[in-house]
Amino acid sequence: MRAIRPSTTRPGRPTVSGAPSPHRSPVLLEDFLADLHWPRLLGAWQLALAPGRVLICFGLLVGLAVLDRLYALAAGWVGTRFDGSPLLGVFGSLGGELLALLRNAGRVGGLTWYAAGTNAYELFIGVPLRVLGAHWPLMLLVVPLVVVAFAITAGAVCRSVAMQVSLGATLPWRSASRFGFGRALSLSAALAGPVLLIWLIGAITAGVGHLLFAWNVTSVVAAVGFGLFMVVGLALAVLSLGYVLASPLIIPAFACEGTDTFDAVQRGYSYALARPGRLVAYYLLGGAIVVVGASVAGLVVFVAGVFVQRLTGAPMDALATVEQMERAPRASVWIINLWLAVPIGVLAAYLLSLVLTVSTMVYLIMRRVVDGQDIGELWVPSPEAPGVGEVAVAEVVATEVVVPEKADYT
Repeated sequence: MRAIRPSTTRPGRPTVSGAPSPHRSPVLLEDFLADLHWPRLLGAWQLALAPGRVLICFGLLVGLAVLDRLYALAAGWVGTRFDGSPLLGVFGSLGGELLALLRNAGRVGGLTWYAAGTNAYELFIGVPLRVLGAHWPLMLLVVPLVVVAFAITAGAVCRSVAMQVSLGATLPWRSASRFGFGRALSLSAALAGPVLLIWLIGAITAGVGHLLFAWNVTSVVAAVGFGLFMVVGLALAVLSLGYVLASPLIIPAFACEGTDTFDAVQRGYSYALARPGRLVAYYLLGGAIVVVGASVAGLVVFVAGVFVQRLTGAPMDALATVEQMERAPRASVWIINLWLAVPIGVLAAYLLSLVLTVSTMVYLIMRRVVDGQDIGELWVPSPEAPGVGEVAVAEVVATEVVVPEKADYT
């Protein structure tokens, strides 16, 4: 039997046999990008704009602002003064050490590597110890509440993003919030567990080391067995540096797999260690998307503020003239600042939503790259017996998928 070769004539032109040639669709850009994974990240800015996700993140920021002010007032009553926000001071210091660590880690040279090691130590041990010594109620009471609140918010947003990216379904914000609250303990333990383990190992190592090196006789013994301390140091290095890469993947692992605390942490570390170069490349692309999205959104918000101030002469801080500010009553200035906090808070909420959206999409892509699991596969609880915090399938409003009719080639 002779094989039939495809016709090379133009669509619609008759072939030698007289039958019209089959229609050929034009080659599109999507055809070249179909097997690539990174283009999926380009749509993160739009997914993060979903009102439900922005609303969840906005609620977190409002709650943290209230908690921050309450703690500052309570600390002021007992004689402790803060220059600005207590929470922003702590997390700003940690963020500065993290950025310095990332900047120094990419450079070659003994001094820069030593600086990176110093940044890692300050990030996980140095800054927390100093804050604990100076403001122990902040570290023991307020920061754990912040971690729990962030874990709940991240779980809700990541679950919502995973449902839309994997299943093409829209998860209502109430259902997404129930998912986060139902797994608050597990989400918080997975997020803070590696850090607590680093602190535990560090405390034991510090206690044993200071005890042995305090006397001459035991110091010799400790020097002989110093190799054990180096093994512990290597374990701390892997845990801390691995956490820097794996932490954005831990909460999405919960959202996509419905797993337990240990498995979520294990997945994050395994993906980070299996393909660190690929993961860093996705992070860089995601970071660029976050920067561009935040810049465009911020430009819109602040241009709107300038238009309103110039047209109305409202006493807006940093935009109004000195004469306008002095002429306006203090009550007007306070109310206007309250109104200005709303768009700025929405902007910050969108930025947080964008970061969590990128993290979820990076997790799905890394799962595909490392485990070969399709991005469309997602854990969904059974509607017959939903567990605590699980969202029944009936609550998911799926988008309509049009299946094309089978073509007739007879």
